[in-house]
Amino acid sequence: MFSKLLLLLAASTLFASTSIAASVDFRLSINFKTNEALIDKDGEEVVRRLYIVSQEYPETKILISGHTDSIGTDEFNELLSFRRAESVEASLLGKGINRERLVVKGFGETAPLVPNDTAENRFKNRRVVASVVGLTDEEKEMILAGKNRKSIIKESVVVSDFKKTIKVIRKKPRRAYITGFLGPHWSTVFYGGSIDYEHSELTPLSFGVDVGYKLTKNWFVDGYFYYLPTTVKEGDSGIDFIGTDIVDYENNIYGLRIGKYLKKTNRYRFSVIGGVSSHILGAIKRRTATDYSFSKFQHIGITMGIRHEQRITGTWVFDSDLAYLFPVSVDNVESFSGKVWWRGILGVKKRLTKRLRLGIEYQAIYHESEFVFAPGITSTPEFLIQTLMFGLKYNF
Repeated sequence: MFSKLLLLLAASTLFASTSIAASVDFRLSINFKTNEALIDKDGEEVVRRLYIVSQEYPETKILISGHTDSIGTDEFNELLSFRRAESVEASLLGKGINRERLVVKGFGETAPLVPNDTAENRFKNRRVVASVVGLTDEEKEMILAGKNRKSIIKESVVVSDFKKTIKVIRKKPRRAYITGFLGPHWSTVFYGGSIDYEHSELTPLSFGVDVGYKLTKNWFVDGYFYYLPTTVKEGDSGIDFIGTDIVDYENNIYGLRIGKYLKKTNRYRFSVIGGVSSHILGAIKRRTATDYSFSKFQHIGITMGIRHEQRITGTWVFDSDLAYLFPVSVDNVESFSGKVWWRGILGVKKRLTKRLRLGIEYQAIYHESEFVFAPGITSTPEFLIQTLMFGLKYNF
C-alpha cells in the first residue's frame, strides 16, 4: 500500500494537463550495481520491451523514476538516482521515442522498495522503475495477454483511480553554463640574449569568464576570457624605459574550443579539446643599444589538449585540463620560432544547488619563443602567468 501511495504522489507531481479516470501503469524495473548508473545488457532488454509497449500506445506517457539504496549522502544519492533515470531516458531516445513523452525524476533513497538492511535488499532498491501511464483497462488486458507483441513479458500493473488535472515538472537537460571568476595572478617574465630583462609581480585582483554549450550527447563548445592587469616599474626591471617610469599592460588570455567526450561514467569524464587561443603579453622591445620601449605582443595559436573530470564525493568534482598551443602568429616582431607554449588548469567544483556550483581554479600559462626584433637584436623570452581564481558556475 505504501509503495502504491508513493507512485501516486510521484505521478501527481510529474504529470500535467491530463485528466485520468482509470490510469493503468505498465511497469518495468531495472536494477543497478553499487554506484553505477549505466544500463547493462539485461537492462537494455527491459528497455526494449518498454519501447515496444510505448510504440503500440503512442498517446501514453512514460514516467522514469530513479532510486538508490541508503549508502551515501542524500545529495549524492539524489544525483545518482537521476543519472540512473537519465540512462533509461537516453536509451529510449536512442530508439527514436519522442522526448515530450518522457518524464524523468530522481528520488534518491527516499522511496525504498524494501528495508536497506541486507545486500540483497539494497540491490532491489538500486533501481529505475519505468511506467507507461494512460492505458485503459482493455489495453492492459491486451498487454497481459500478449496480443500486441509476442515478445512482451507480463509485468505487474498498478491501477490508480483519481480524477484531477496533474502538473508535469519536466527535468530539462543542462545544456549551457556561464562561470565568473575573481582572484589574484602572478606574472613572471625573463628575457635573455640581446635583451636582458626580468620582471615578476603579484596582482591581487583579476577576473575571468568561461561560457559553454553542449552541442550533442558527446560534443561541447566553450569560450574563455581572463583579464590580468600588470604593472611594471622601471626600478624593478634594471633598465630605463623611454619617456616613463611605470608601464601598465594586460596579460589577457582568451580562446574558443570544441571538445568531444571519449569516455563517460557516473564517476568521471575524459575528453579531448581543440581550438584557437590568443594571449596578449607585455614585453620589452629594444630599438638601439640604449633605446628601450615597452610593447604588447599578441600571440595566436591552435590548441590541442585533454580534459579530465573526476567525481570526488556526491557534491565535489575535480577538474583538470592540459593543452598545448601551436603558435601561428606573433605581432610586433620581425620573425619568431615557437618552442614551448602550454596552458594547464587544476580545479575543484562544489554543487551548491541544482544549478549553481562553486569553483576554485589554478591556471598556469607558460610560453617560450625566440624573437627577432630587428637585424642583430634577438631574444628568447619566457613568460609564466599563474592565476588562482574563485568563481560561481550557473547551469542553464
